Amino acid sequence: MDILQASGELATVLITVAVIGIIINIILFVAILCTAGNTEKTYKELKETNKRLEMMNKNLLDTNMILINKFSQNNNMQ
Repeated sequence: MDILQASGELATVLITVAVIGIIINIILFVAILCTAGNTEKTYKELKETNKRLEMMNKNLLDTNMILINKFSQNNNMQ
């Protein structure tokens, strides 16, 4: 009888551990999905920011070229 009782208790413990493991895996899976969603959102925001910075950089380069040309013309006139 003791062996049957011990095996029943062991089965109960193993089932409990398995259920806890499944719950932990579900929680981790949800956390991974949330992280992936946030990563994708952040990537899109960084991409948009990069486009804006590229445009600002282009505008600054254009402005520098205009200033260089004006400065060169003024020096040539003197």
